[in-house]
Amino acid sequence: MKITFRKIENNYPYNLLLQADETREGIDTYLFDSEVWVAYVSQRDEPVGVMCLLPLDDDTVELMNIAVDESYRDKGIGGVMIEKAVEIAASQGYHEVILGTGTEDCAPDQIRFYERNGFHNSHLRENYFTEKYPDEPIFENGVQLRHMQVLARCIDLSKLSQIRQREAMRVIRDSGVEEAWKRVGATVNLIGSVKSGLIMKNLDIDLHVYTDEPMLEKSIAAMDLLQQNPSISHVRFNNLLDTEEACVEWHAQYKSVEGTIWQLDMIHIRRGSTYDGVMERVTEAIAKRLTPETRDAILRIKQDAPNDMPPRGIEVYYAVLEAGVRAYNEFADWKKTNPNINLMNWRP
Repeated sequence: MKITFRKIENNYPYNLLLQADETREGIDTYLFDSEVWVAYVSQRDEPVGVMCLLPLDDDTVELMNIAVDESYRDKGIGGVMIEKAVEIAASQGYHEVILGTGTEDCAPDQIRFYERNGFHNSHLRENYFTEKYPDEPIFENGVQLRHMQVLARCIDLSKLSQIRQREAMRVIRDSGVEEAWKRVGATVNLIGSVKSGLIMKNLDIDLHVYTDEPMLEKSIAAMDLLQQNPSISHVRFNNLLDTEEACVEWHAQYKSVEGTIWQLDMIHIRRGSTYDGVMERVTEAIAKRLTPETRDAILRIKQDAPNDMPPRGIEVYYAVLEAGVRAYNEFADWKKTNPNINLMNWRP
């Protein structure tokens, strides 16, 4: 069963939200400050699940509400939704997802479910339910809910990167970018963070494509084919054929079925020119030099970088592999002392 997700900002499915919270008034206390996502399955127009993610601080987001339509329970949808929630939180730079439920004496099944999905007991919010609902006590399994058990899940950056890599490969397939270039006789090579398994928040797919002359004619023909996909937009190019790079740069955006925007960076290079195969060899060399420690450092630096100032991947790799940098604050300090470092000729 294929499950897809969509972020919404209106027409909230209160019928589902009320399956995980007691009152509409209670839901409204967090709903409008949350990021709300709904889940769909094939052959059904109405959502089968909903979840609300509320940022608490720079590190933590709380899963305030997660609910699955009763007729679609016990089909694995809840687990898929949790993984999606963790992925969304990680993509926005958070380090932890928390959620609250009843204590062990009231909600043992819920706690087991969350534990199976990677959560562990964090702390107790004493008298949460009795203070929030003083006039209408809530009962689970015949026991009154009093305290809230808070569970937490730390984000596994390596696993997230693997998920992002698989998503990127789907984007390459669904966008038709590789097929468009191949139809004009190009060789298409995947490079960069997707190829090396180091992709995090910055959703860029780097492709180097190679043809013989006529370069510009083939470039435009490939883009004409690519833009037949209605999910492609914001196509831009830069003609560098008369420079040392001997290439045409193309940049486009692709909107996935979930509404996620991916950047396609396509560098069309003349076969046999100076930079033919250079970045492919650099990408391969970086992958060979990675250790568990350096891989984790690279992923953590990318994850902790400000969303509006993503670092260049090549600079992160150099700082970690050659300068011994292991954290974002160290990387920021390294950048201050190396503001204009030229890595065009760096070979790991």
